This record gives sequence, C-alpha cells and structure tokens, in this order.
Amino acid sequence: MTAAKLNTSWPTNLPADAQALWESIVGLVLEQPQPDERWRLVVLGLARGVKFSHFTRDFTQPQLDTLARFAFDTIDYLRRGHERDETVAAFRTAHERAKFPLPGFFATIAFSQARTAPLPSAAKRYEDDSLRMLVAGCHELQRMAGDSPFVLTCRDAGREIGRHHETAHDYLKMLVRDGVLEKVFAGKAGSGWGCAAKFRFVTV
Repeated sequence: MTAAKLNTSWPTNLPADAQALWESIVGLVLEQPQPDERWRLVVLGLARGVKFSHFTRDFTQPQLDTLARFAFDTIDYLRRGHERDETVAAFRTAHERAKFPLPGFFATIAFSQARTAPLPSAAKRYEDDSLRMLVAGCHELQRMAGDSPFVLTCRDAGREIGRHHETAHDYLKMLVRDGVLEKVFAGKAGSGWGCAAKFRFVTV
C-alpha cells in the first residue's frame, strides 16, 4: 500500500515545519500491509504518530480535525468505503486512546538527524559506513530519550542503515558486546509493531 501524492496544499492553520514529519508518519503507517477491515488501525497509527511527536503533540482540537480531514483528502486508502466526518471522528477517538508512540517513528527522526550531525567518536572505530550510521542513529535516539532507554527494532535499524534486519541484529549485538550500547530490555519476537528491545547509549 502506498500513500497518495499530497496534491492538496498543506493546511494554513498547521505549522509548515510539521509537514515533513506528517509525511514520515504516513509512510510508516502505510508501509504496513493493511486489509480493508483494518481501516481503523490505519487511523490509529496516524493518531499515534501525531500525539507523540514534538512538532504536533500540542495541536489544538481544531488543528487535529484539520489534520484528519487532510489525511482523508490525500490518502486514498482512507476513502475506501468511508466518509470524511467518519475519519475525523475515528481520529479523535484514536488520539484520545493512544498510549504509545508509533513504532519506528523515533528511529526515522533520529537517523534523519544523525545523517547531518557530526559523527560520534564511538562510530569512528568501525569501518563500515552502515555500522557507523547505526552508532550515530543510536546516539541521536539516546539524546532524544534523555535519561530513559530508547527503543529500536532490528527491522527499523536495518531499514535506516540499508541492511537486512538480520545484519542489523548482528550489528546491535556487537555494539552491546563492544560496550557502545547496553541492552536494557531484550524485547519480544514479532513484527515491528510488537514490543521492541530497549537500549542505552553508553559510549559518548
């Protein structure tokens, strides 16, 4: 499933710097295969991405409603057998009930910032550019998480560094053994929407 081209202008009552973030949220949600009966899960995914983003978490109700209408107008999947008001109502409910951020969201933001930031010293001990980027992304994830551990799945890591998720798993395991990372929670087997491993960045 792919998102429709955003051929509708970004709403004027929404911050311009939130548009790129919104497109990342849409991409993360729609990359998951969703049969028609899971329409509500798509709406929930969009709401989760919005609720826990530092750009959009303080949106007013009118702004959230505008964003829900914009989603309906620009994402083909949402219009399959559903109405705009129905989407707005479902988005409101999903936003109120959302308790966890969208899986993969923080990884996308962190690795995007890591690509333009100076390489952390811990990354320079490795030769492979993808491994260096993994270290840089983890460094940025820790910065975003503050004193708390950060969440990262092997699939998200692999996607961000352009490697198979099994290679990303091996790389993460090596970083733990090398003392760059500390694994706080081992995670549970399953898809990227499941319970992912938690890490701390140890080496500054």
